[in-house]
Amino acid sequence: MVLDMETMRAQHAAAEEMAASLMAIVASYRGHCDAVPIAQLVGKLNALLRAHLAYEDSVLYPALMRTGDPKVAGLAHWFHDEMGMLAPRFEEFARSWSGPTVIDMMFDRFRDEATEILTALGARIQRENDQLYPLADRISLPRAA
Repeated sequence: MVLDMETMRAQHAAAEEMAASLMAIVASYRGHCDAVPIAQLVGKLNALLRAHLAYEDSVLYPALMRTGDPKVAGLAHWFHDEMGMLAPRFEEFARSWSGPTVIDMMFDRFRDEATEILTALGARIQRENDQLYPLADRISLPRAA
């Protein structure tokens, strides 16, 4: 079995960097001029997560569930079941906050929702990095050159 864990980790790092940039702008929000880069970052993060979470849900988790190792399969099931709702939640968040005008008009609500969803994303990334990805490394065969 070949799993592209290097790309998965790089996407995690990129998502964490985008989320940190987003929250930094939110923390120092000055008005509509900051809503533009916020909307852009939400869109970029959504595109990254769409691809990343689709790979996890369609390739990584199923592969880990089929390993024959009950510990690995159980953890993969748990991640899939418990954390799988993050993808549609983030899609809805990104759809709701896709433009700078709506972000600026309802900034307090945006800030609260962004903090909540980005905290959940950070927790998922941390759990995957700490618990799931090391197991995937153990069962994954090296990539062909």
